Amino acid sequence: MLSLYGLKNSDTCRKAVNWLTENGIDSRFVDVWKDGLVEADISRWASLVGGERHGGV
Repeated sequence: MLSLYGLKNSDTCRKAVNWLTENGIDSRFVDVWKDGLVEADISRWASLVGGERHGGV
């Protein structure tokens, strides 16, 4: 299952959710404003793209 992180009120995020649904792609939407983010996920994403962590999250 694909996880899409974004803002519920974002037109771009709504378009992405609609596209995923229309194309039968199993996904879940995580509203980062309402639900927040888990620090472990941010660290994992940064390591995947080669980012360095600076300061607190």
